[in-house]
Amino acid sequence: VDGRYYSDSFIPLREDVRMFERDPANRYTYCVRNVATYECLSYGSEGAVEHKTHRSTAYGTAFAYQHDGDETRLLTNEHVVSWPAVTDSSHGVEGVPSGCKLASQKLHIVDNEDDEYDEDDIPLQRVVDDRALDAAVVQAKGKLRLLPYRMGRSSALSTGDVVIVRGFPLGVFAAYNTGKIINTLDEDRYKHWDHADFIVDAQLSNGNSGSPVLALNRRTGEYELMGVFHASYTRASSLNAVVAIEQLRELMFQLKS
Repeated sequence: VDGRYYSDSFIPLREDVRMFERDPANRYTYCVRNVATYECLSYGSEGAVEHKTHRSTAYGTAFAYQHDGDETRLLTNEHVVSWPAVTDSSHGVEGVPSGCKLASQKLHIVDNEDDEYDEDDIPLQRVVDDRALDAAVVQAKGKLRLLPYRMGRSSALSTGDVVIVRGFPLGVFAAYNTGKIINTLDEDRYKHWDHADFIVDAQLSNGNSGSPVLALNRRTGEYELMGVFHASYTRASSLNAVVAIEQLRELMFQLKS
């Protein structure tokens, strides 16, 4: 008897779930724009101290999972909402020289990288983050559409199970990517990270960071939340690490890092 909990094909997918995912109005993932302003000190030709500012912009993905009164909580990666306090050789920021100090940052939900109309941007506030997990909870005013699927069990995944990933590659547009589980457990100890991942082969990009990764329950025909995409192997194609969902529950619902 096949004891697999999740499906290795999309055949069991319920038709209403399929149609829901096809409708672009049913979005539950959001494009996050993170703008940092750095202050840099230097000396002019006559020895006077000069103050210069540099701005850098990055994009990522967040998904809404809980309403809190008239506000909405969203989950994303810690690296999507963070910048180095000071730039140096180990903490570089594109377009910013070394030795500059972070002066301010702004987080907003935008349509995409070409969105230049500020009036409909949705400000985000950081609630809690966990650097070791590479996860963060942010909050927006208003009730955004929530992820409609229940949380799953990444421990029940098998190699070959299908997944979908909803996010904003490079911040360019909303995208629906598919792939398969190619490794069910990878202990991530890279630099300051300390958590368990599983690996998928979906075609993902930088702006996908923070995207929800969903697997298909073969019995119910519905998707379930398995984890959050957070990194790719730089020397390989389509080796993408996903933070397993079991580790994120306390951060999401008890706001504990």
